[in-house]
Amino acid sequence: MRLLLVNPNTNARTTAAMAGIARAAAPPGVTIDGATAASGAPLILDPAMLATAAAAVQALIAETDLAGYAGIIVAAFGD
Repeated sequence: MRLLLVNPNTNARTTAAMAGIARAAAPPGVTIDGATAASGAPLILDPAMLATAAAAVQALIAETDLAGYAGIIVAAFGD
């Protein structure tokens, strides 16, 4: 099974770290690919940045060929 982990902020180093954690926790046979939002903020600090990140995730998913993926993980949180 192949999963896509999406980082909604623009920090590629954070994406690499999150994907590494997910790979370490994934059961055998599960592949994790990481993707970073192309626009937005390097860190999501407030509701406006969260809204921008949500739009960036939607754009990234719309532009990605998802045929090979069983699912998508959006690695973020918001209050």
